[in-house]
Amino acid sequence: MQDRKEKLEQMLRQSLKTQKAPSELLQTKVLCAVRNRVGERGGKKFSLWFLPMLFNSVFFLAVFVGIWVFFPYTVVSRVLMALCLYLVAAGILLTVAGLQFADLKEKAIIEVKRKGEGF
Repeated sequence: MQDRKEKLEQMLRQSLKTQKAPSELLQTKVLCAVRNRVGERGGKKFSLWFLPMLFNSVFFLAVFVGIWVFFPYTVVSRVLMALCLYLVAAGILLTVAGLQFADLKEKAIIEVKRKGEGF
């Protein structure tokens, strides 16, 4: 029984030993293929098409609230508040037009590279 275990253990050790290391040329080719594949995927991409609309809306709504809170209800304050609402709507419509006619979703993308990939 002990002989069998030792023989089996010896066979396992022999099978676990590495035969040969792959050639450097093969290693280089595999490394290049892996890097090319990673390069095809690139880093993560973030679409920023909504940011101009968001910043425009937040800014002019903040101005609207400031006028509404700090100025009395006069004709001038109401005209300014209406202008702020108009500019918010215009920013939204311009973003929609950019999506329809200028491929804004495809052009307003930022790509974040992974570490070690350079610029």
